[in-house]
Amino acid sequence: MNNNLINVDYFKKVFYKSLLPLEKINEFLSTLNAENVDPVTEVLISIFNVRIIDTLLEDFDDLEDKKQFLRMCQDDFQNPKILDFLVEKFPGSQEIISETIERTILSANKSLSD
Repeated sequence: MNNNLINVDYFKKVFYKSLLPLEKINEFLSTLNAENVDPVTEVLISIFNVRIIDTLLEDFDDLEDKKQFLRMCQDDFQNPKILDFLVEKFPGSQEIISETIERTILSANKSLSD
């Protein structure tokens, strides 16, 4: 598969970059016209960000952990220590992030086919 559709600059800006399914994202992007790839990638990342944060915040029980997570995101959203924090405080967080990304890609594919 041709991975040159993915502009990795967009993905460098997120703490969960190691969990991104690049093949699936590229597969989705390959369905678009070339001029739409960059703007759609930006929107896709924005949607990932919102859905991931929203889902994680719903699953945190401790208010202080929520506050710390939000502060870390606010200070430096691309810092990999955010993922380390999540793994320590919320052991299932990597799976939740991956599932959220997968669902978002499925929704995006569905919206294009409608």
